[in-house]
Amino acid sequence: ELKSANEEMQSTNEELQSTNEELETSKEELQSVNEELQTVNAELQAKIEQLAGVQNDMKNLLDSIRIGTVFLDARLLIRRFTREAAGVYRLVASDVGRPLADIKSNLAGEDLVAAAQEVLETLVPREQEVRTLQNNWLLARILPYRTLDNMIDGVVLTFTDISELKRASEDNRLLGAALTAAANAIIVTDREGIVKFVNPAFIAATGYSAAEILGRTPRLLKSGVHDAALYREMWQTILAGRVWQGEMVNRHRDGSLVRMQQVITPVLDTAGAITHFVAIARDFSGDQGALAQEAQR
Repeated sequence: ELKSANEEMQSTNEELQSTNEELETSKEELQSVNEELQTVNAELQAKIEQLAGVQNDMKNLLDSIRIGTVFLDARLLIRRFTREAAGVYRLVASDVGRPLADIKSNLAGEDLVAAAQEVLETLVPREQEVRTLQNNWLLARILPYRTLDNMIDGVVLTFTDISELKRASEDNRLLGAALTAAANAIIVTDREGIVKFVNPAFIAATGYSAAEILGRTPRLLKSGVHDAALYREMWQTILAGRVWQGEMVNRHRDGSLVRMQQVITPVLDTAGAITHFVAIARDFSGDQGALAQEAQR
């Protein structure tokens, strides 16, 4: 019996030893799996940090360029938007996930939701000038939203304030209209004397069309009446940034002489550098006797 009990004990001991070895193996496998999970977790954490960094970069970029931007998904639901976009649509954080069509717009009669749907269907980007209720002007651009694997997953709306540009354009239009309508002859040249603009009064006074004078210099009008000293003094004055005024006898396209009282003013840029010259001239050709004397010289 003792021998039998000993054998049973020996067998049990071997079973325990085998179980222990299995447990040891399982422990090693678990340790290996745990190490793999730690590695995967570290990689995942690195990707999360990288993604957070990209999101931070994107947010700071969008904030820094100060362009209103609205991201819409394929159903035209709001994904996200920049702070400036809240001035175009009355957006708050809780509007994420809502249809853009449900958000009250600050635009004067513009339906950009329909335009966004059209871009989503045609994939053709669109841009148009839109006016706000405060009479400011924006350039609205609508583009398809493309994923990294080139799938279309919505649209992006951007709004750039062009109010100053529109006002400057209108000012230029009014200035151009005033110059064109002026009774006195007006000619604008660059710093080198190349003609950039003439008004109808100049064309009438000289006989040259705009096509004949633009891109050339006023030497085309030189009559030969004045000596080199006058032109030298004139250029020294205007290149020094001062206004020159005096009488100038020019030659008409038909060969006759045209006597003009002329004022030339330098035009400066914001840095104070001369960029153009504007000459305004009044025709004194009615004094035919004086012109005849000049011609005889």
